[in-house]
Amino acid sequence: MLTLEPARTDQHYDALLELVYHQKSTYLDPLLDLIELTAEQFGQYFRATGKAYRVCLDGELVGICWIEVRQPVLTLLGLVIQPERQGAGLGTQALAWLENHPPPGITAIELQVHVSNPRARA
Repeated sequence: MLTLEPARTDQHYDALLELVYHQKSTYLDPLLDLIELTAEQFGQYFRATGKAYRVCLDGELVGICWIEVRQPVLTLLGLVIQPERQGAGLGTQALAWLENHPPPGITAIELQVHVSNPRARA
């Protein structure tokens, strides 16, 4: 069963950042170019901006879901699934979880997709 659990500790954030850093060439490099931050600056920005969720499958960490709420819109800032778990519908399930568990007052979900990510654009 897939669940999204809020990151609460420094260890949670460290593990989530490790997933993001593991996707350096496919996710992080284009993002850093877009927002003009170094990897270290991104780590600080990530911890301070929005809310991060641990995407867990049967209790095991398999990805990250990073959101920001600006009433009445929830913006998905990032969704990263471990490479070996991609293609199994986990990203789709994470999006469905967000739709089914929105914070109070949310009437829309906005997705941000980098132009260099054809799978996400589709």
